[in-house]
Amino acid sequence: MQMVMEEGIDAYIPDTQFRKRDPRFADVDRYKERFRKERGEYYGKKDLYRAKDFKLSDGRGK
Repeated sequence: MQMVMEEGIDAYIPDTQFRKRDPRFADVDRYKERFRKERGEYYGKKDLYRAKDFKLSDGRGK
C-alpha cells in the first residue's frame, strides 16, 4: 500500500474481509453444502479437487 501511494499508482486493492462484513453474504454458508453436493454429482466425485489431483513442482519449472 505504501509503495502504491508513493508512486501515485491508481490501483484497485481487494478487500479480503469484504464478504464477512457485507450483510448480503450473511447466509452464504447455507448454500455451500448444496453446491458441493451438486458439483460432486455432476463430476462424479465427492470433492471436486483432491491432493492427488495436483503435482508439486521441484522448483525448477518442471
